[in-house]
Amino acid sequence: MKKALAALIALLALGSAGASASTQTRWRTIVNDQFNKRGLPRHWLRYSHPYGSAPNNCTDPAHDYVSGGYLHIVEKYEASKPAGVDCPYGAGWYTGGVSLPEVAPYSVNNQRITVRFRIVSVGGVVPHYIVPMRYADNGEEDFFESDLLTQAHTYLHYSGGRIRSDPGYSINVTRWHTLRFTHFNHIVRAYIDKMRRPVWSYRGNATTTPDATRHIVLQQECSHDSGCPKGTSGYSEIQIDWIMVADA
Repeated sequence: MKKALAALIALLALGSAGASASTQTRWRTIVNDQFNKRGLPRHWLRYSHPYGSAPNNCTDPAHDYVSGGYLHIVEKYEASKPAGVDCPYGAGWYTGGVSLPEVAPYSVNNQRITVRFRIVSVGGVVPHYIVPMRYADNGEEDFFESDLLTQAHTYLHYSGGRIRSDPGYSINVTRWHTLRFTHFNHIVRAYIDKMRRPVWSYRGNATTTPDATRHIVLQQECSHDSGCPKGTSGYSEIQIDWIMVADA
């Protein structure tokens, strides 16, 4: 009941916000996942292969599950290669990751994503996380990416380089936060907790924020700075309370 009331208040606030940023934009909700039912909604696809950033950085579909009203994406040690995993090693650290399909209405150009999440870190295990990402070969958008629990950046990749939000977003992600990111007509805006005024915005063009049909990814990897943990104990867990996706 407490979570349902909190979600209702948040949704009402989100519904009335955003107009200040783009009064002419009308958004159509295509995903509204509260994770109050058992099982991962069918439109989410689990990762089961290594990430390209490092060979010893594999995912396990079992590390993505819904329980207690949250989507859990877990990094932990496995004593042997899990079933259904495409990975070059057996025992080791495995992470999680999910994405929406690369088809309309999930994969589009102009889109708004709002997500409430936190990270639970046990035994000093801290993942590399991107929550959320929108991926396309010619225009990847890493909206909230970090190896730290106290700071993150937005990275907008394009064929000639990347744009980075500066300064970084200084927040403690072990506590619950609501993030919103919009891409509309080459303008990217970032909101944290307060939805009426962006904490960062970037006015791009057809080169730096190219038109592309991007699909959403919630990604967890071993740390880019220090790699997978050296021991076998501890874990980290991205907890998604709810996520909303809307197309312009």
